[in-house]
Amino acid sequence: MAKYFFPSSFLLFLGNWIGQITLNWYVFSLYHNAIYLGLINFFRLIPILILSLWAGNLADKYNKATLIKITISLSFILTSLLCILNITLDKLPIIIFLIYSLGRGILSAVETPIRQSALPNLSSKLSTTQAVSYHSFIINICRSIGPAIAGFLVATYNSQVSFVIQAICYLLAALVCL
Repeated sequence: MAKYFFPSSFLLFLGNWIGQITLNWYVFSLYHNAIYLGLINFFRLIPILILSLWAGNLADKYNKATLIKITISLSFILTSLLCILNITLDKLPIIIFLIYSLGRGILSAVETPIRQSALPNLSSKLSTTQAVSYHSFIINICRSIGPAIAGFLVATYNSQVSFVIQAICYLLAALVCL
């Protein structure tokens, strides 16, 4: 499982950072309203507060690999829908971005405890300390390069391209898990 866990984590976290930075930039450039940025991030983060305990319980009851596959696949579908709407429509209403942020927040709130509870069971070759270290390294690398990649994509191309790259990251993460 470790063979697939870390590459899928990298792609997922990279996609998360690219998408988060792009979404904030895009919403602000469309509406020039800081309150919308606050709402976007509130809708993204409130599910973590509300659902984390339930998600931890879910991780204890069901197959973690299956749950991770489901959350990554749903992240890909949700982000792909945003890409399609964003490319086909001229200016999306803010409610679409709020619904997207809520959906991504829910998926993140469910996926994070599941992924963390899977760390100790990754491999007989890795200790829990090593697995946590590798996972933390991946998170921090993505935290470092994800915003830079998003900035480069938005500056060089546009936000739509950055959203597509985010969706591709999720697709690749889902394929690696399968």
